[in-house]
Amino acid sequence: MVKCLELLHYNIMGILSELGRLARNLFDLVSMAIGALIAAAIWAVGFLIDLFTDITQWINEKLEYLKRKGASEVYVISGKDLAPYIEEAKKRGNYTETTLDQLNALKSSVINVAMGRDGEIVEEQMIRSQGGMSANTRKQFQGKPILEIKI
Repeated sequence: MVKCLELLHYNIMGILSELGRLARNLFDLVSMAIGALIAAAIWAVGFLIDLFTDITQWINEKLEYLKRKGASEVYVISGKDLAPYIEEAKKRGNYTETTLDQLNALKSSVINVAMGRDGEIVEEQMIRSQGGMSANTRKQFQGKPILEIKI
């Protein structure tokens, strides 16, 4: 019984470790492409980004394309949480040049990253607004920097 519990604990720790690695890899990828994302960003219709209109609208508009490309989930990354990560990476020399305007724009945005079953990125999109995320959207993140939406 003890051996079984040890094995279960080992497997759970492995899974949690892989999830943490996925989050770091997503942050690294988005931080490297932030200039291009800001240049191609769409603006949310209102002052605030709303999960049920802006983010789900993006998913719904691309749903058939995403499924055809093998996407199984969309990770929504909080720009407010990503900006300090990029600032820290710049201090360590692990990030390409970005402007203060780009970092400030990032703070009021979310980045949608559709991932395939094999971990490849199928599509990404940045949504910005002047006021950032609505209270309801922030609540859906539950204090975490990434929200996962299964498709």
